[in-house]
Amino acid sequence: MLATLLKREQIKRWRDHASESYLFCLPEVDIPTNFYNRQHEIDCGDLFVAYFNTGKLQYWDALWQEDEKGIKDNYRVWYDRRFQLDDKLFFLEVDRGTEDLDAFETKIKKYLKLAQDHQGVNWYVLITVQ
Repeated sequence: MLATLLKREQIKRWRDHASESYLFCLPEVDIPTNFYNRQHEIDCGDLFVAYFNTGKLQYWDALWQEDEKGIKDNYRVWYDRRFQLDDKLFFLEVDRGTEDLDAFETKIKKYLKLAQDHQGVNWYVLITVQ
């Protein structure tokens, strides 16, 4: 089936070196060629698979929707992934050891401000750290 999808150009694949596993994505998605960005995306993909395999994942995205651009612009919150699991909304932040504590504090304050201004909407922020 994978070969059929590749031939129909419904998905694309990429790897930097023959010893690496391929990364697969939709044709309109840019595969990160930078090693660190690629590792970050692999981490996000691994988390997607783990949540998907629970059978409880209801929604998953990586970007604010067009009608939500004001949230991104006003609060300057850029999540790595957003998902719904068991009817609970989560924002996911995946750090690979590149941010210091000040950066985390700033990020958390932005999420807190977003939560204060949108009371009645319950959601959680998960931060993974290597």
